[in-house]
Amino acid sequence: MTERLAISVDPGLIRAVRAVDGRADACRWLRRDRPGAVGDVYLGRVTRVLPGFDAAFVDYGLERDGFLPGASRRRCREGQALAVQAVSDPAPGKGARLSASPRFAGRFAVYRPDRPGVSVSRRIADGETRRRLADAAAAALRSRPGGVVVRTAAAGAGVDALTADIARL
Repeated sequence: MTERLAISVDPGLIRAVRAVDGRADACRWLRRDRPGAVGDVYLGRVTRVLPGFDAAFVDYGLERDGFLPGASRRRCREGQALAVQAVSDPAPGKGARLSASPRFAGRFAVYRPDRPGVSVSRRIADGETRRRLADAAAAALRSRPGGVVVRTAAAGAGVDALTADIARL
């Protein structure tokens, strides 16, 4: 059994991935600008499924298991590994509320690894600006899985700034 740990440190973000025999076993993203678990991404394991509540509990490495709503729609089963993102911080005696659809927000775009395609904010009304931003976002995603939502703030930004934001995410 070979075990490897890869860590990437940026000014505002630390990413760590542990691989066992070449497969990701655990991963975690930590933001330095705010304490708590909200927004952090974990590789968790389903410990209990509650079909009547359409929910599951997931061991994501912190003190208490997190709560994942919509587990029946995702066909979760005990022992299953899945990437989850903390939506709320753990409360006393409770684990965090989790989401199985991670989102990574930047200044000009939101990266959604589980949803392919490009969307542009409805608040950007000018058709030419919408097309320019959508084309730039699609070009930035060409070799990456997932999709992007172009935020309203991108309307005043250049294509280079949007592309750099997507690459960082």
